[in-house]
Amino acid sequence: RRSSASVKLYTAVAAAVAFLLLVGRDLYLAHLTEPLIPEDYHSAPLELFTLNGVSFYHIKGSFNHKWVSTALNEKLVSAVFEEVTNRACPTGGLIVDVGANTGIYGLYSAARGCRSVMFDPQPQCQRAILAAMEANGFREPRVRLMPFAATLNKASIKVTNQSQCLTSLSLAPKLNERHSKQLAGAVWYEVPTVRLDEVLQGPPELPIHLMKVDVEGAEYTVLRSAWRLFEQRRIKALTVEVSPPWWPQFGVSRTDMATL
Repeated sequence: RRSSASVKLYTAVAAAVAFLLLVGRDLYLAHLTEPLIPEDYHSAPLELFTLNGVSFYHIKGSFNHKWVSTALNEKLVSAVFEEVTNRACPTGGLIVDVGANTGIYGLYSAARGCRSVMFDPQPQCQRAILAAMEANGFREPRVRLMPFAATLNKASIKVTNQSQCLTSLSLAPKLNERHSKQLAGAVWYEVPTVRLDEVLQGPPELPIHLMKVDVEGAEYTVLRSAWRLFEQRRIKALTVEVSPPWWPQFGVSRTDMATL
């Protein structure tokens, strides 16, 4: 009897795991209530862009088009994405882009067949991503835009409702003030923040094949917000752009980052 009960229990557990892997893998963001995002994204101008030999629609005239092919740091990031997506995308692997900006890497990953989750709190960046998702035929839940800022302590932050998708908007208040002065008539409003390890909940068997973090000085708090993902060893590859001159704005020292 004990043997029979054990078999039944094992079968039930196995079935639950199979459900999570086959179905639940696309439900790990379902508990979120998404904030209002731009409804006029259909009018965003697009053009066909090619990265690492893969073509997809992206926002027209983006500074990122030149940046990814000329800047050394972006060329390195591009190479990492090419290597990881070569392995992960044939089986629908998961790629996470925190600080997605216009979504160039998340869209590239989706074009290669990966599941892609992109985080960015800027309205015009969200507009560019949504328009490109529609033009490329990328549908949820395989490709998702998360219009939140990722940070350790859930709260809300202010961002500008600017007319462009900034390439260097930071969550640090003093840096935001600097951008506000540069943008005449900038309107500030609150956006919700989330912890990555809460948003990206899932079984340990569901890996995040690559997580990119490009958050203009907020690296410490973003990585801390993903702590449980690291403990579960779900993140298989990580690329982070670090901005040491901006760390003091977040109360973070080089020692803090080294310890992390």
